[in-house]
Amino acid sequence: MISIKKNIIIISSMVFLIGLILIFADRNTFSTSKDTDACLSCHEDEVDLTMDKGGKKISLFVSLSITKRVCSCRG
Repeated sequence: MISIKKNIIIISSMVFLIGLILIFADRNTFSTSKDTDACLSCHEDEVDLTMDKGGKKISLFVSLSITKRVCSCRG
């Protein structure tokens, strides 16, 4: 009787962990195109999007062709 309960707990735990993995994998896969669009809505501006760092003006422009090669911004 104890081994049956132990097996049920092990199987339930495995199903729960697999479910969590699938939820996070699914969320990450489908959110990247929206994230890319959101990022590029500002970062496509070559002229106006800049910041000062160490007394130098730095562009925060990001090219769409670059975002396609970067794993966190696949669009």
